[in-house]
Amino acid sequence: MIKDIYEQKVKFDERCRETKQPRETMEQYMYTYLNQRYGLKSLIIDWAHALINGIRKYSPDDADVALFGKILQNECDEEYRLVHREVKTAISDILRSKMKKKNRLKPETDVARMIGEVLSGNIEEWLWTAIIAKMYNEEDAKALEGRIRARLAEKLQSAIKSESRKHPGQTAHRDDQLLFVEFQHVPPFSRLRIDRAYLPAIQTREVPAEVQSAVQAS
Repeated sequence: MIKDIYEQKVKFDERCRETKQPRETMEQYMYTYLNQRYGLKSLIIDWAHALINGIRKYSPDDADVALFGKILQNECDEEYRLVHREVKTAISDILRSKMKKKNRLKPETDVARMIGEVLSGNIEEWLWTAIIAKMYNEEDAKALEGRIRARLAEKLQSAIKSESRKHPGQTAHRDDQLLFVEFQHVPPFSRLRIDRAYLPAIQTREVPAEVQSAVQAS
């Protein structure tokens, strides 16, 4: 549904430009979208809550869902999704390039399998640091590396506390591996915050209170 909302909003924004109507925020357009699709107020509210609950559930593991949630809450410029898509593509391209270079003597089928294992599992430190160094200047790269290491430290501390509660006196299993999906969350959002001063200029139509409360509750 998120993909369809994006696609339909592009068309809706174009019609607004043609008719010289003010552009809606994503929060406003979500109501417009649900209203056009379902009509009944009760269904609109039900789907709004279902969508928000889905965002809350899947955001930790899906950068695309997390980004949509930020756009929906006016925490991010809507057009940033295009940058986000380019960054994700760049990450995958650099990852494949680095893996092929490191394993150039191995059969392509083996390299492809190894790349798939990274994409669906953990990404080693040498690889994620190389990707960041390739994509960002030195200052931004250091900042991103710091964020990732802080995330790994949090995971380790959480694992230690969990294990100590379950098995007092035993050494905790180390859980400081970085999942690729976790890594994807960091670089695309490194420049996410925007100046929100422009937002009141496009918020010209009131969002129904029930839908607004669903969004804000996320």
